[in-house]
Amino acid sequence: MENQMEQMVIYFLEVINIKFVEYRQRIAGNEKKNIIDAMKKRYVNTEKEKGLLWNAFIEKTQCYSFEKISSIGIPNTSNIFFYLERQDELYITSLQAIINFVNSFEPWDVIDAYIFDNTMLWIAAITHEDNMLLTIGI
Repeated sequence: MENQMEQMVIYFLEVINIKFVEYRQRIAGNEKKNIIDAMKKRYVNTEKEKGLLWNAFIEKTQCYSFEKISSIGIPNTSNIFFYLERQDELYITSLQAIINFVNSFEPWDVIDAYIFDNTMLWIAAITHEDNMLLTIGI
């Protein structure tokens, strides 16, 4: 049973990565590590970080349904970071590409991801809990 669950998780991670191919430019290596470390330093209480990052946000968040993503003030530029936490993948993309990606999900697909830019003045987290959107600085 455990092996079957592990295979399902691996399959799910592969499907998520395949789905995002058309929207992405992957960032890897030290550049990825530096960007994620900077985001964590700005927004995450690393002492409380035991699970998903959004559970350890330092600041109080605003909560929206994902459908509101276009109207809450996220800049619609082509150089927004999109961090898929469960897959530990970082991409640079556009807001519209992220919206298209999340809207392509099946009801059973799950996501925990972060949208931010190089200013680190704001962040939005898409949670697996009904695709809720938690924001800081927006």
